[in-house]
Amino acid sequence: MAERTGLAAVLAEVGAGTAVLPEEAEQLDLLGLRDVPEGKRGRGRPPGARNRSVQEVADYLLSKYRDPLETLVQMAGAGVEELTAALGCSRLEAWQEKRHAAVAALPYLRQRQPQAVNLGISQAVHLTLVDVPFEASRVTMGDVVEVVENQRVVGGDDVAV
Repeated sequence: MAERTGLAAVLAEVGAGTAVLPEEAEQLDLLGLRDVPEGKRGRGRPPGARNRSVQEVADYLLSKYRDPLETLVQMAGAGVEELTAALGCSRLEAWQEKRHAAVAALPYLRQRQPQAVNLGISQAVHLTLVDVPFEASRVTMGDVVEVVENQRVVGGDDVAV
C-alpha cells in the first residue's frame, strides 16, 4: 500500500491520536483593544434592527388591517375595466393607478437588475485648440470660421482633409 502523504496522513494521525497539534499561540495586544469584551456591541441598535415601538405598531396594524403590499399587488393585478368601475374614473386614470401600484410593489417582489454596460461602443471626442492673434480672435455670432489644415483621420489612411 502506498504511503499516505499530505491531508490523508494528517487525518490518519489525528484519528490515531498520534498527531502533534500546535498549542494555541498567544495573541499579542498590539492596539490596546484586548480589554474590550468579545460580543459587546457599541451604542444603539445593530444595523437592520427595527425600533421595538415601531415593530409593535406595525404588528398591531397588520393584525387589524390588510397588508399594504397585498393591496398594491391586488390593484396591479386587477383589470383596467374593473378599476374603472370600482374607482369611478376614466380608463386612462385607472391604467395610471394600476401602473403606480405595480411600480410601488415591484421593489418588494423583485430585486433590481444590474445595469448593462456596453464596452464595445467608442466615441471620439474632438478637441480643437486654435492659436490666433488677438485681433483675429474677435469672432461674432454670425461669422463662420473654418480651419482645415493639419487634419487627418486617425486609424485610417493618413490623408489630409
